[in-house]
Amino acid sequence: MSNPDEDVLKRFLSDEPLDGAAGEEFRQALLRRFERARKKLVIHATAWIAVGIVLVFAGVYGLLSSVSTRSMLLATAILLIGYESTVLIKLWYWTVDSKLAMLKEIKRLQILAAGGALPEDGSEKGGAADEGVASTLDRVSMRRLGWIVGAGLAVVGGICGVVFLAPLHHAHPGREILYRSEYDARASADGSLLVTGRMTHTYVGIRPLQTILMLSPGELHDVVWRDAQGSVLDHEVEEQPDGYLYRVRLAHTVYREEDVDLRVTWAARGALRNEDGVWTFLAPAPWRDGIWPRHDLTWYPGGYGDGRSVQSFLTLPERTAPESISHQPFMQWTEDGRTVLYYREPQKIAEEQEIRVTYRLPEGAERPSS
Repeated sequence: MSNPDEDVLKRFLSDEPLDGAAGEEFRQALLRRFERARKKLVIHATAWIAVGIVLVFAGVYGLLSSVSTRSMLLATAILLIGYESTVLIKLWYWTVDSKLAMLKEIKRLQILAAGGALPEDGSEKGGAADEGVASTLDRVSMRRLGWIVGAGLAVVGGICGVVFLAPLHHAHPGREILYRSEYDARASADGSLLVTGRMTHTYVGIRPLQTILMLSPGELHDVVWRDAQGSVLDHEVEEQPDGYLYRVRLAHTVYREEDVDLRVTWAARGALRNEDGVWTFLAPAPWRDGIWPRHDLTWYPGGYGDGRSVQSFLTLPERTAPESISHQPFMQWTEDGRTVLYYREPQKIAEEQEIRVTYRLPEGAERPSS
């Protein structure tokens, strides 16, 4: 406080009679003093609430990134400390702010009374003073409401941001592969096509995962789901506008940061066609576009971007070579007398461009039964 204001307030505390000019001078000095006190209060409260919100964010992020019970307990403690700190600081702010507002009104009324500004019956000027007190209390209530709404939005927004942006901590699209899938389609001389797939990714969801949702762009006939140990997994299927959703029940619960490794086998009906002895392979949608997991409260499946990898293989029957290929594979080789075509990232090929491969069976090869 400046020295002139201090001198004015000291005069007010004495028994010196007040005239109109002195009363106004006292009132202005008093207002400046309380405004400075309230500015300090707001600065301190804002700083400490910011510290509490940072602790809340740190606790939430720690919970989402925890892989052990000890780290989860530590993150929970940090979260509770940050939350309780914001609550206590807001209560302290409301108490001190209300006290300053009431003191300011009391001192203003004392100045008015000392200067003869208040009539004995309390009419007119006294009523205006009461209205000023009520107006001040209304402003205090609105400030409290603003603090509540603002702090609530900050906490909720921060939690949502940490939840939905958590996968970015593990991999940024274009920098690291988030999801890998491989599909091997093996054609037989009898016209059947058996596809085996392997899908791996790191689970970055919130809740423990017991049932994984796998979205296939096409139906999987005679499908069998297995885990990395070869155990057969139960599943349910539901047809949706964008494909078929398979609910696969895992053999054990998967927690955050754990790897999910699934194997799937199915018969691709209609993918091989025979016309006048010429076999034509038309790439089925699951083999070409891949099968993707769907997890709640994550960026899956749309957030993979360039962070997903699809590798598809086509193995022709023995002693068979392709006659024509509509879209050249990334690599081609022969293994155990069977031609293998390797397509890298086939899901990036334009939809209007079919992956079509034709071939003829050698003489004496098995023919499909009529």
